[in-house]
Amino acid sequence: MKYIYIILIFTLVSCSPSVKRVTFTENNKATVTTLLETFLTIPLELELQGKYLYATDFQGDSLMWCYDIEKRKQVKRLLPRGEGPEEFLSPVQFFLSDSILFVHNRWHFSGRHYKYNIHDSFLYPLDNLIHFPTDIDMIYPLSEKRIIASGRFKDCRYIIMDEKGNIMSRCGDYPSYFEKEEDIPNFPKFMYHQSMFGFHKQHQRLTSVTSHVFELWNYSKDTLSLYNTSVNFYRKIKS
Repeated sequence: MKYIYIILIFTLVSCSPSVKRVTFTENNKATVTTLLETFLTIPLELELQGKYLYATDFQGDSLMWCYDIEKRKQVKRLLPRGEGPEEFLSPVQFFLSDSILFVHNRWHFSGRHYKYNIHDSFLYPLDNLIHFPTDIDMIYPLSEKRIIASGRFKDCRYIIMDEKGNIMSRCGDYPSYFEKEEDIPNFPKFMYHQSMFGFHKQHQRLTSVTSHVFELWNYSKDTLSLYNTSVNFYRKIKS
């Protein structure tokens, strides 16, 4: 019986993944704010601008809500749900920059810049509607002239578009960590590697995050090159 325990301990230790110590040079204290009135059903995206919190909703009559964190109450509702003019279908993506709001109406495969004011409930279109290819999923603005998108593409993982939605380049490959995964077509891979993006303008580096893979890509001249990969889910299975 003693030998069985020794073998079991040795097996568990040998299968344990290596642990790397992570240190932080800066510590920030987190504070919790309880809102007095909330009407969100299923929040999707959150962004804080000063004292105002913007949140998109999945099922509400309005797909975007704005809250005053200091007063802990709702300020206004935006993006009415519907299929009429200037209405939106869930889910939507949004990007805030000063007084400009860019909305990606995902089910309509379109996007538009709007001028908004925190004290005004109306959005004022600033340009023509941008029509995206119908096989895209998530987008992220890299600059005023370039937008990256993930989606169901046969020969690549990402596409880079101009400000009018025209495809400028195709780039990136899906990770292949399982046995024979590289032989799987792109569409099934897309279902398991749906990406959320971030972008560091100074370093020109894109962050692509799925449910179990964190990747950094260098961006230059309408193309991407893989900089680093961190895998969580696959390593657990392998060990």
